[in-house]
Amino acid sequence: MAEKLPIVDASAQLSERSHRALERALPTDRFIVRREGVPDYGVDATIELVDGGRATNARGLVQLKSTGTP
Repeated sequence: MAEKLPIVDASAQLSERSHRALERALPTDRFIVRREGVPDYGVDATIELVDGGRATNARGLVQLKSTGTP
């Protein structure tokens, strides 16, 4: 049965850590972080600025890089 389950390799784990670090670094009252649906093709997330509790539609694209060493 185990051979039919998806493989979570080191690269996938590093990518997940990178996403979580980005989300922790940005305060939720100032930014909305949206992950891109297709992994490993340039843009990893979109960040939208929140101003006074309102989504501004001012957005930036993010490409995350990760490494196994600090």
